[in-house]
Amino acid sequence: AEVAKRLGISKQAVDKRRRGHKLLALETSRGFLYPTWQFPDDGVLPGFEQVLATLEAAPWTQASWFLTGDTRLADARPLDALRRGELQHVLRAAAGYGEQGAA
Repeated sequence: AEVAKRLGISKQAVDKRRRGHKLLALETSRGFLYPTWQFPDDGVLPGFEQVLATLEAAPWTQASWFLTGDTRLADARPLDALRRGELQHVLRAAAGYGEQGAA
C-alpha cells in the first residue's frame, strides 16, 4: 500500500510492476518488501527498470548487487552510480554480472 501511495498508482498496478520485474520486491514470509532506495522522492530511480531487466538474478541477489561495490564501477555500489546518472556504466556492469573473470 505504501508503494502504491508513493507512486500514485493502485496496489494492483504495483503488483503488475513487480511481476513484470519493473520493481524490486523481496519475498518474505509476511509478503513482499520493496526496498525504499529504489524510490527517490518522485517515483522510481531513473534507469532502475532497465537495470533490473538486464541483471539476470533472483530478487535477493539483485538487492545485494545494488548495495555491494562492483569492480566494473571502480568498486562503487551500482545504486550510487545509478543515483549519479551513470546508467550506461551500471547497465554494462549488470550485463556482466556472473561472468567468470569479468572486470
